[in-house]
Amino acid sequence: MGEPEPVIKPLKLSDVRSRIGEVFSEAVFRHRPIPIARGARDVGMLLGLEEIGRLVEGLAFQPEVFKEAEGVSIWLPEFQVYGRGEDFGSARADLLEEVREYVHEYLEEIDSYRAAPNRRAHFSHVIKALMADLSGDLDSVVFAEPSGSQAPQASATTDHR
Repeated sequence: MGEPEPVIKPLKLSDVRSRIGEVFSEAVFRHRPIPIARGARDVGMLLGLEEIGRLVEGLAFQPEVFKEAEGVSIWLPEFQVYGRGEDFGSARADLLEEVREYVHEYLEEIDSYRAAPNRRAHFSHVIKALMADLSGDLDSVVFAEPSGSQAPQASATTDHR
């Protein structure tokens, strides 16, 4: 007996090309995940930022601030990067630039990063940071106040590095 049909049959890539506006609206404005297939085995999914945000909402960043004689450093363990500056504000701005650079580098070198044992687990946080940056919310996402529901999950993530 053959495999059952999927609940939602993926759209053919050629159909998406001819109806891109309609397909985009379904994903972004109507909040529907749109599976897209090229051939029999290559399947992807179009999602709006709001839906991606829901998928990564349980992830948290845990920046650690260090006041030193020469200024302030902020360590972001999720990406293993530092922001540095004369004061907290400049260190914060530097860290956000480091996060943007890391996300860009990760996505440019995704095959290598996904294969690297010390980097592959960063993917979900990369998506969260990318989504936040595209929405103009990177600062508030990286420097979010920890909530009671996020703290245990963030601790578990930190323990696995």
